[in-house]
Amino acid sequence: MTTRRNAAFDLTAAIRAAGFTPRAADAEPLLGLLLSDDETIAKLAQQAVLRIPDAATAAVRVRLAVAAEPERVLLARLLGRLDQPAPLLELLAAPEPRVRRAAISALGRLLTPGPEVEPALLAAWTRETERPTRHALVEALGKVGGASALAVLTGPSAGPSAGTDAGPSAGPDASPSVGTDASPSVGTDADLARLLGRATLMLSRTTKRGAPSRIRADVAPPAPIRVRAHCRAGLAEVLADELGHGAEIASATRVELVTHEPLGALYRARTMLRFGLVLPRARGAAEVVIPQLLAAASTLALLRALTDGPIRWRLAWAGGGHRRASVYRIAEEVARRCPELENDPTASAWEVVVREDAGAVEVELEPSALEDPRFSWRRTDVAAASHPTLAAALARLAGVRARDVVWDPFVGSGSELIERARLGPYAALIGSDLDPRALVAARENLAAAGVAATLDVADACAHAPAGVTLIITNPPMGRRVHRGDIGPLLDAFVDHVARVLVPGGRMAWLSPVPRRTRERALLVGLRFSVAHRVDMGGFDAEFQLLEKPVRPGTR
Repeated sequence: MTTRRNAAFDLTAAIRAAGFTPRAADAEPLLGLLLSDDETIAKLAQQAVLRIPDAATAAVRVRLAVAAEPERVLLARLLGRLDQPAPLLELLAAPEPRVRRAAISALGRLLTPGPEVEPALLAAWTRETERPTRHALVEALGKVGGASALAVLTGPSAGPSAGTDAGPSAGPDASPSVGTDASPSVGTDADLARLLGRATLMLSRTTKRGAPSRIRADVAPPAPIRVRAHCRAGLAEVLADELGHGAEIASATRVELVTHEPLGALYRARTMLRFGLVLPRARGAAEVVIPQLLAAASTLALLRALTDGPIRWRLAWAGGGHRRASVYRIAEEVARRCPELENDPTASAWEVVVREDAGAVEVELEPSALEDPRFSWRRTDVAAASHPTLAAALARLAGVRARDVVWDPFVGSGSELIERARLGPYAALIGSDLDPRALVAARENLAAAGVAATLDVADACAHAPAGVTLIITNPPMGRRVHRGDIGPLLDAFVDHVARVLVPGGRMAWLSPVPRRTRERALLVGLRFSVAHRVDMGGFDAEFQLLEKPVRPGTR
């Protein structure tokens, strides 16, 4: 039942509230607010009307019949946001060129364009002669078209004869400029030629997506290649140790090595976030250098050897940003030099990551379609659970002793126990948590990993499993799941650890307040053997390895 609003209700004020939920009856007045001179009000009105798509679409149809041209342009754009192709297709016959262009652009942005959109846009292509409208048609066809659009935009009707600015408003019997098939041509202006190049590039991607593109994990590169492995800041030393002989620390977050082994072998490094194959640095502008590097014989041999199916790639800038104009120019030049390399941001197998530094360009080929088998056990998660690479680093920090009784008192989704089990033998695994939902997640992940553990609902500062020789855990960090000051909780926990660990036992953990926990550990008789910072994704914590000394005269 809908509650009645009081007489003082003000829609303009209501849309400013974050939780405002419009009613169907609000659609028409919200459309009126879209025309407000106050840009904030117009934006809020659009956000509100998009929450009632059915009522909004019906109100737009009614308003289109009586609105003047500026409002009809605005309504056409709104129909695109509402993902409504039917009324937009009707607007392709509107008498105003600006309205037709708005409808064409909106059709090109539809999330679900439907099979009728491409034929309608192609029909408009045969009758539209006004150059700005044909610009819009080329862009829209590039986004939502298929094989038919590609054939038209690369055919003889897309030839060099000039378009016109007369447009359909010159009258229904006006004779358009025509190509060899009696349809209007693209024209000779530079903007239209540029748009045509982009559209045909996008359509070529779309029509070639039938065959999958995969990375061969078990095939060695044809020649030794420099590999750059990335990790969280603070884990480079651990990662270099995992990768083995020849691995060198390049920075706090990167380790490099030259290898001839299959790419799948690099996944022995469980602390690695990702890796890429580094091409030789070259000096010059990125738009010149990147096509040269990608089309080089050595790069093609590498990509052919390691790719199963079409070689699809996408461009990314290490510093962030889109730089769309540069991306299109680079993609067009790569296609010209080597059509075998298909630029496809949606279904790419390789991510071409570009770094620019002091006039030099470096390209890193990241195998984005290569399946990462390391953490297939990760079936479910809980809030603030450890990232698997951090859990793997904790396990390596703790070390392997075959008679270890391992306890994770903040078990979360079980990552630390699983990663410790992956490293080598142990006597028992125990996990506890105050949240029963965490234990459900941990149980599912442990089962997927084929690891058996005892799980209990228990307080980390009170539970005392017998014979614990190793505590490995990622405690609450005080940022997502804990409320209030985290210090007293961690003080109490460190005190409890000193009681629970057997002499000679140890704890590998991450501390969000390292100085405080170091001081507390020394106060209760624990000693340090390792302590270094690591990036937790927005803040730092410290890897700490604590040990409980063996008293003289005891074993």
